[in-house]
Amino acid sequence: MAKLLSGVFCVICIFAGLAQCASATEERIVGIKIPDDAPSDAPSDAPSDAPSDAPSEQYVVRFDIPLAVRAESADASSTLPPDKEKTEDLSANNAIDGKANTRWSSAFEEPQWLILDLGEGYNIDKLIISWESAFASSYKIDVSSNKTSWKEVFSTASGRGGTETVTFPLSWARYVRIDLIKKNGELGFSVREISIFGKRKLVLF
Repeated sequence: MAKLLSGVFCVICIFAGLAQCASATEERIVGIKIPDDAPSDAPSDAPSDAPSDAPSEQYVVRFDIPLAVRAESADASSTLPPDKEKTEDLSANNAIDGKANTRWSSAFEEPQWLILDLGEGYNIDKLIISWESAFASSYKIDVSSNKTSWKEVFSTASGRGGTETVTFPLSWARYVRIDLIKKNGELGFSVREISIFGKRKLVLF
């Protein structure tokens, strides 16, 4: 009996250590149960008579781990023609190519929009937008799973340009639309890079 209790105590210690170390949300814990009516003098090699339908012993931990999402393509309401002097392409895909020295630029009219296709659905909650000097002072962000029905997750009328970090409630999306409402000057809107982040569920048993 002493050997049995010692083994059970070790298993409990291991589980307790996992619970303290995991920076996660515990979804459900079914601990190891020692029967209250176990006789103190039972031999250590006594056969188990537990019923076959007894609940299995589990330890389940759910982690929310950070996720960087790379958009597969981008589309825009308008694009300036290539700069003849600099031979610079200003297409929408420049906003998601991972390069700080490229950019998308729109026509000078307002409003404009930029739609990112993530390729598949993700739970996202943050965008980092790196603007060129022609930024949006007012804009909003919508998400969609089908490119037809949109849900607004963020809006501002005080955009400051530079590099802006936008956070919003965790939302399921395949498409992200940035509606550019007001510009800060006489030119259009120009974005150097957009990075997308979310969370992924990881369940350990």
